[in-house]
Amino acid sequence: MDPAVFSEIIGHETACRVLAQALDAGRLSHAYLVVGPDGVGKRTLARALIRAFVGGPIDAHPDVVSVRRLDDEKTGKTKTAISVEQMRDVAERLAMSALSGKKAVLVEEADRLQAAAGNALLKTLEEPRGDALIVLCALNPESVLATIASRCQIIRLHPVPQARMEQALKEAGCGAREAAQLSALAGGAPGKALALLRDSDVRAMAETALGALERASHASVAQRLQTAAALLPKEEGNKMAHLEKLFDLWEMRLHQWLTEHLARGEPVDRYARALSTLSDTRTHARRNVHTQLALERVLLSL
Repeated sequence: MDPAVFSEIIGHETACRVLAQALDAGRLSHAYLVVGPDGVGKRTLARALIRAFVGGPIDAHPDVVSVRRLDDEKTGKTKTAISVEQMRDVAERLAMSALSGKKAVLVEEADRLQAAAGNALLKTLEEPRGDALIVLCALNPESVLATIASRCQIIRLHPVPQARMEQALKEAGCGAREAAQLSALAGGAPGKALALLRDSDVRAMAETALGALERASHASVAQRLQTAAALLPKEEGNKMAHLEKLFDLWEMRLHQWLTEHLARGEPVDRYARALSTLSDTRTHARRNVHTQLALERVLLSL
């Protein structure tokens, strides 16, 4: 195996080592479920694994299928789920002979599969092919069908330590002070750190969102409700997308706080509870639950 396969991955040394050993030994699982907070590097790791499996670039590879939510032709907005038609197309592609000898499928948001799409994927997983690799990405194993998760080897990605993030940002051209600021804002998510580096608007939003979470963690109920009301944009059409970004940032910071308190032997119940509430609220919010109520529920769980 090319030793540079996982060189672009920031952190996650254990996951990279396990996958590299499986590749070298020719003992890859037929399916992997890569889980972790948004921006932590799930897609980057999955793509690196598939590149190593097929033996080259994958963007225009005839035997590599990447599945993500499509845009709605009428509204231009990204659809809320991956359709059953998309997963049936995957099954048909896998049934065809591979031009290169190996085939691979990447499902970037397996937690966005329609119920029927999940069942279609399950059928594919139940009939594994020796020349095919399926890699799914999701926030956590519980966000996908249990029958799907049970048929995959799970690779868990955790927030990257701040020191490792700072090192990567310095290598990307950041000064020491800026690297420290961005890695603190990113909360262990390399993807978020790089987005913050490129976009000052994203950085401003992160500062606002994380500052609000910090204040809410020791505020009264009334103050938490006021914070929730102030965080959402006035334009109705932007609220759901904004909520997703807020939840992404909060999830990373809550994971970071939980990890830090565990390392110090301190109680973590409130952070575990808040993470569980956030995950549950995110699922319900995608079904058009009132966005401000969703924010209030998470802030009140702290």
